[in-house]
Amino acid sequence: MTPIDVITSCYQEGESDCTTIATIKTAIAKFGINNLFAASLAGGTWSVKFKDGTTLSVSDSDINSLKAISGFTLISDPANPNAQSIFDYAQFCFGIFVANYAQKNKVSIHAASVEIDNGINVFQDMQTPFSSYQYLGFNNSDVTMLTSDDGITDPATLSGNPVYLLCNLYHAVLASNAQYDEYGVLTNTNEFVRKHSKLFRGKKMWAYKFN
Repeated sequence: MTPIDVITSCYQEGESDCTTIATIKTAIAKFGINNLFAASLAGGTWSVKFKDGTTLSVSDSDINSLKAISGFTLISDPANPNAQSIFDYAQFCFGIFVANYAQKNKVSIHAASVEIDNGINVFQDMQTPFSSYQYLGFNNSDVTMLTSDDGITDPATLSGNPVYLLCNLYHAVLASNAQYDEYGVLTNTNEFVRKHSKLFRGKKMWAYKFN
């Protein structure tokens, strides 16, 4: 499985929860299927242990409900035999992400899903650093910022990175070298700002990778 397989396996519906979708797809591209956390199902409850040592218990019923609203759409392409497996795992990770968000922020799973769908994790005030990885159980030490705090305007400087998350103030995507995930379509990173910026906002980009 390659990062390109992950990009072309599925896409998000709309832009509202792009940070969540991009975080999940980037993590899968880096670590692979079934490798983001340990999870086991018994008696209708999922027991999860994250890489940061924290744990989560969530019902299979809640996970299935969350999978149904994940925003992932499968891309059926014979050229990508891994698409279905990636899609299935991405949906499962979305459920775990939302449940962990609910646990950490002490809100209901329904409230968490609404907040995430409204883009709660995106750069709301143009100052908040990207931090959605924590809801997949990663620490700050598990993530490296590839750009300065001030951002960059030329994505060519990132082309030597096989897996990274590229974002501006409006959108976040999985990227690989000089290509990014434009709703499941491989697109040159030079197009990212043109497609996802408004007026003078969104011209600068930030990038992060999992270590």
